[in-house]
Amino acid sequence: MDILAENKITNQTFTLLEGYKVGARSGEGFITVDGTGLYGCPKARIKVRSEKDFTISGELAAPIVKKSPIARRNAAASKTVEAVNLLEDNSIPDVESTETDEEVLSRISKRFNVLNKLTLGARRGDIRALFVTGAPGVGKTYGVEQTLGEAGMIEQFEDAPKRYEIVSGSMSPLGLFMKLYEFSGENDVLVLDDCDAVFSEEDSLNLLKAALDTSEKRKIYWNLDSRVLNKAEVPNDFEFKGSVIFISTSIFARFVVNEFAPTFLPYSPGHIFLT
Repeated sequence: MDILAENKITNQTFTLLEGYKVGARSGEGFITVDGTGLYGCPKARIKVRSEKDFTISGELAAPIVKKSPIARRNAAASKTVEAVNLLEDNSIPDVESTETDEEVLSRISKRFNVLNKLTLGARRGDIRALFVTGAPGVGKTYGVEQTLGEAGMIEQFEDAPKRYEIVSGSMSPLGLFMKLYEFSGENDVLVLDDCDAVFSEEDSLNLLKAALDTSEKRKIYWNLDSRVLNKAEVPNDFEFKGSVIFISTSIFARFVVNEFAPTFLPYSPGHIFLT
């Protein structure tokens, strides 16, 4: 469990399980403590900018993995760490990179090549759900749109309707139902770009679970009377044969993986981080 930057911690005492480390992906410093008392988590990571942001009293307590959290806390009761001015601001610590410019460009290129392949997999229907997460401005939406556009060039020449659409902003469950119907055909792709509201509505989640199910036929129902559906001539149930791509920021990546990965993992998703 990570204790996010929004939860500033000062003058708190914890049992220290692991000393100061720097994350390989994020480059952010952290310590691992027993957070059961405050956060209900026996192993919590607290972000720190440097080793100057906390002091240690006693020796580093080695975690006893095979024992219960209560037994581990009792065994390490006298070995604590006092957190001093933890996360005084939300700045990211300065970590010197060992990568050359060429290595950075190569790494980024490889990740976008993977993104292109996964996007094409969604276009072919091999991948029913794809999560694309990363910091703002790295080219997530551009990469997906470019790949889907190139894959649909034949349709453009034939003046046929596009087989994909990128939707941004807020969306209601009924709006999601209508968009899923609009792009319900084979090889259709609905792209939800920073449309995180669909994950906070239970009805939207149920619609997505039905749309991304692994069963041979994916039937979606809207069992409520709706003048909007009647006016748009959208049926109350239909078979969904398309795919859905979710694009969001790196902050949302943790939200998806920790909270909703257990919900969507059975439904054959792909997942790529762009950092």
